[in-house]
Amino acid sequence: MRYNFCFFIFLYLFAFQVSNSQDYKKEFYKIQQASDTLAKTYIDSLVVTNIPNAKAFSLSAQAYLLVKEKKYVQIDSLFELTFKELKKIGDGRLFLEEKLHVLYFYGYYLITKHDTKIVNDIINQGLEHSLELDDIEMQIRFQNLQARYYNLIELREQALKMTREAIQKLKLSQNQLDDWFFKDHLTTMYLNGANRSASLYLLDSIKYRTYVDTTEAFLKNASKFIKTYNVNPNPIQQIQLMGISGAVEFYKKNYHQSIEYYEKCLIIASNNGLKKKIFQSKYKIAECNFFLGNYSTAKQVFDELSQDELNQYRLVINRIRINYYYALIYQELGDTEKSLKYSKAFNDESHSHYRDMSEEKLNSFITNELKSKQKIINDLDIANKKVRQKDQYIAIGLIALGVVLITVFFYVKRQKNHFKVKVNKLLTHIDSLENNDQYQTVTIEEEKAKTILTKLKKIEKQQLFTSQNYSLNKVAKKIGSNSTYVSQAVNTYWNKSFTEYTNELRINYILLKIKNDKQYQKFKLEAIAQSVGYKSLRSFNKHFKAQTGLSPKSYITLLKKDNS
Repeated sequence: MRYNFCFFIFLYLFAFQVSNSQDYKKEFYKIQQASDTLAKTYIDSLVVTNIPNAKAFSLSAQAYLLVKEKKYVQIDSLFELTFKELKKIGDGRLFLEEKLHVLYFYGYYLITKHDTKIVNDIINQGLEHSLELDDIEMQIRFQNLQARYYNLIELREQALKMTREAIQKLKLSQNQLDDWFFKDHLTTMYLNGANRSASLYLLDSIKYRTYVDTTEAFLKNASKFIKTYNVNPNPIQQIQLMGISGAVEFYKKNYHQSIEYYEKCLIIASNNGLKKKIFQSKYKIAECNFFLGNYSTAKQVFDELSQDELNQYRLVINRIRINYYYALIYQELGDTEKSLKYSKAFNDESHSHYRDMSEEKLNSFITNELKSKQKIINDLDIANKKVRQKDQYIAIGLIALGVVLITVFFYVKRQKNHFKVKVNKLLTHIDSLENNDQYQTVTIEEEKAKTILTKLKKIEKQQLFTSQNYSLNKVAKKIGSNSTYVSQAVNTYWNKSFTEYTNELRINYILLKIKNDKQYQKFKLEAIAQSVGYKSLRSFNKHFKAQTGLSPKSYITLLKKDNS
């Protein structure tokens, strides 16, 4: 009991001493940069003071630390107490100094909970006071806060511009700033710039295609700065550096390299007990494996991400995305029922997300992404339902076939003698046909065949096969031969009929066109079929699927997905 009382007195005296110091605010930021836990201990010792300026700062700092811990229950009441303490200070420089930091903590809180109604006014007040007090550190903090605000309301280009301005201000003000502040904030600003330029590219990869290079430039500057100034990045900064590097490789479809970066993120997060970062790193590793076609590995990693973690870390979008990947993975693994189950879960949770989020809180990138995935899922559903229907038809067909076979068996047994007589007559007729000269097979000399095939290869380049009037007779005349020899040469040496050869040329031609000319992907299938000589869409579909294993529509859909 005596020990507790002495400890309390010590804390009180310590807080009183600190609250009278002009450096307690800087001390807090410096401690907090190293450790939130130590910062909490420090601020808890300061909050017991009755001096209004120190009390206001410590209460708002407590709220700020709770925001970082995602503990929102007490925060509003803490800020109410903070503003009451501010009123006790009165007017003057001391009031502005304390208000400046309270506004920063309050603005940070509003942005974190996506409350955009008054946050811009809070930030502008903070910038105005920091300029009035000539407080460069707080100017930079508010600039960074404003960049976050712009990013939140989807003014991403302004957010990136503000980040660049903050970087420039940091560099110009280096001699006026504490060394730890300069190193920590410039490292963070470079990483924020990389993250924001990457998000612009992700939003519209055509409009912002150069932003991958911009992202890499920010990362290069961050790495160079860390090395030159011997900066010791904190775990979050290390994960940002590795994670954004992994994202760049992911956008470039270098999935193996991307996995290497995310595995480094996983190690750093695991060593520092950062559970949410562990979860996010595993998710990205699974995603990379999916795009590499390692479906079983991707599924195994996704299986490690529990629903409890998803809910705990409020990663609703990740949960929706995982259902999307499961639907595609099970389709690839041949489990139609599970694929349909997860595609339904994806659609249900997507609709729930749109319903639960207010209009101003909907993220356009997330919305566009989900709509894109929804289209793929809907196409997948149609394909899977057709497969399931086909399986049902096959089952019914097999049952029907079984009934027919049993019926035929008994019928054949009953009519056995009569059937034998008919068969013998048929065999006799076949023998007579084989002995008839008019049915003898026409043979062709090897040299003549090779000449014909060489000529065929030459006229392939003329692409005559794209004409609807293309025929065996016309080709024979074109190369100075006759249709019998041309047909015999193709049959004997290429092991296919002339019709099969023609269809192969046409399908190969259209495959190249669809792949290399994106305009072709937008044409109607009828137009594509006619462009290579098919008179009917049905015939085109049949030969396309026979050669590729996919219908033209499915092939174009997959090609678009691969190019996106």
